[in-house]
Amino acid sequence: MSERILLVEDEEKLARMVEMELKYEGYEVEKALDGRRGLELALGGSFDLVLLDIMLPQLSGSEQEALQKDVLALAEDCGALVRYIETPRSAALGEGVLTVYPPVAEGGVNEMGLTVLCTAGEYDFLITGDMNASTEKKLAALYELPDVEVLLAGHHGSKGSTSQELLEAVTPEVGIISVGQNRFGHPTQEAIDRMTDAGMEIRRTDEEGSILIQVGYE
Repeated sequence: MSERILLVEDEEKLARMVEMELKYEGYEVEKALDGRRGLELALGGSFDLVLLDIMLPQLSGSEQEALQKDVLALAEDCGALVRYIETPRSAALGEGVLTVYPPVAEGGVNEMGLTVLCTAGEYDFLITGDMNASTEKKLAALYELPDVEVLLAGHHGSKGSTSQELLEAVTPEVGIISVGQNRFGHPTQEAIDRMTDAGMEIRRTDEEGSILIQVGYE
């Protein structure tokens, strides 16, 4: 009996090429052209291997390269496809769209992360990772970001993130702070004050636990 492989790939031409190659090698292949369908198939089926994309920034410096080397080794072990994000890339996510932006600054790992915008109809959710205020400012200046309904507070609510410039650029209605017990004092009062002054509703995982966002749209 041949092994069953689930291939998750939003670019149909590439998915078809990989599918043909796998079938030629004798594998039974189930294909999904977006992440939502891939998740449905993965949960509902029995597969020997799941092939999906891992999106990475191009990192430089010994510390960053060592970290990326570990991720690449894991991707190879799992058979995952790796894409380096150097320009904005959009992918279907069910009826929504996931847009991934490349790093806009250099420095430590925090400044070289990816930014993710999840869009469902007129609903937008922005994740900027751990970047600091100066990098947030570059992001807002470089890309035409939409007004967002939800912003994931930068760096767990540190005082150096979720800057006034970013808040003015994307005018979020809700700020989610993903944080637990820590020795850094996150979230800081400075970050909370900036979000409050911007008129945002603040939700915190250290107070509420997991936060589920459900979006309904036509």
